[in-house]
Amino acid sequence: MKQWLLASLAAAFLFGAYNIFAKMAAGRMTDAMAAFILEFSAAMLVLVYILFGRSIKLDIASITGKGMLYAILGGLFIGGGSIFYFYAFRHHAPLAIAGPIIFAGATLIMVISGLIFFRERLDLVTAAGIILTIAGIFLLSISANRG
Repeated sequence: MKQWLLASLAAAFLFGAYNIFAKMAAGRMTDAMAAFILEFSAAMLVLVYILFGRSIKLDIASITGKGMLYAILGGLFIGGGSIFYFYAFRHHAPLAIAGPIIFAGATLIMVISGLIFFRERLDLVTAAGIILTIAGIFLLSISANRG
């Protein structure tokens, strides 16, 4: 199995588990505080990984202006997304519906961005995946409105 695929599957598992804990934390504190604690604990884990990881080299000289800008923008988007995420769960969003809508929507944005901004190839399988993702979001949204 390719290393990136194994890492992707591990990330999918961890993000899936993250959803469970986010749902459990929602409503037990403000959305902003929950998002802050979530992001802070994530940052602390990454810091420990940077400091003690065997294959990680802390190389300040490798930081570029554009790299810093994109990382900051990504952080702002994940922070804002986390606030809305906790808001949805605080207002009793079902994990089995809201989680997939959020992550399928994010997946759709990534696929479209890959095609437009990074000139990634669109083949029949990717096109089918886009169509199925849109259909899945649509069906889950209908299900959410019924319950």
